[in-house]
Amino acid sequence: MYDALGPHVPLEHLDIRGLKVTEPRQMYEVLIRRFLAREVDMDDFSLQFMTLFKNHGIRPEGEFAVLDTLFGDVDSFTRDVAVLEAEPDFYLTEAQLRDRAAFALQALEDLAPE
Repeated sequence: MYDALGPHVPLEHLDIRGLKVTEPRQMYEVLIRRFLAREVDMDDFSLQFMTLFKNHGIRPEGEFAVLDTLFGDVDSFTRDVAVLEAEPDFYLTEAQLRDRAAFALQALEDLAPE
């Protein structure tokens, strides 16, 4: 059993401290749900997701593929309109990132329990 996010993650940087989970995938699911519900803003989601992925990124293959794709999506987010206009196929708006996060959450939920 993991206590919140495990020993590697500074809990003061995460919005899910105190949560008892049985596996790291639940940490991702809770964080993504909170982001989609707008309980966690874009900046906090980005920091928390990147921290989680760097500390708990070694996951079963299917799970890793979903999370790795979302990691790239989070990294591609920008508020800079000029950058978005210059490379719209690479950079994402917040609305696009929310769509990708919703897709990732559904993909995680669809994975068979391990």
